[in-house]
Amino acid sequence: MKLSVRLTYADMLELNRIAPQSRMRTRLMMALGAAVVFTGFLVRLPDGSRAYAVVFWGAAFVLAGWLSPYLMAWGAYHLTDPNMLLDLEDDGLHVTAGGAVTTLPWDAFTCLRETTNLVVLAQGVTSQIAIAIPKKQVPDDQLDAFRALIARHMCRRQSMR
Repeated sequence: MKLSVRLTYADMLELNRIAPQSRMRTRLMMALGAAVVFTGFLVRLPDGSRAYAVVFWGAAFVLAGWLSPYLMAWGAYHLTDPNMLLDLEDDGLHVTAGGAVTTLPWDAFTCLRETTNLVVLAQGVTSQIAIAIPKKQVPDDQLDAFRALIARHMCRRQSMR
C-alpha cells in the first residue's frame, strides 16, 4: 500500500502531545517555573523589597513550558519533508524522503498508538523516533486493509500511553 504523507502543523502538534517525553518536559518546566515564582514571592532582598526579578523568570519558565508543545510542533513541521512517501509492505515500511529510500522492518517498531487523526508507529515508548500516518491520507476504501496490515505486524507490540 503506497501513501503520500503530508503532515500538517495540527498533526505535528497532536504527535507532540501524545509523546510521553514531551508531556513530561512540559510538566517539569511548568513546575519549576511555579516553584521559582513561589520562591520569588517569599524571598525578601536585604533592602526589604521583594525579589520580583525571580518572579519574572519563574513566570517565563511557566510560559516556556506551556508553549513548548507548540514550538516543538512548529519546528518539526518545518523540518519534515513535504513529499514523503510510505510504502507499507509485508517486509516493512519503505520511506522515501529527500530522495533517499529507507526500509524499516516491522520489528523496528515496538509501539503503536492510534488517535482520532493519526496512526503512530514508534521505536519505543520513550523514543523520539516515530512514523506518523494521518488517517485522512488513507483512502476510505483502503482504511480497513491499512488497519489489518498494521494489526498483522503490530498485534503483540506495546501501546503508547
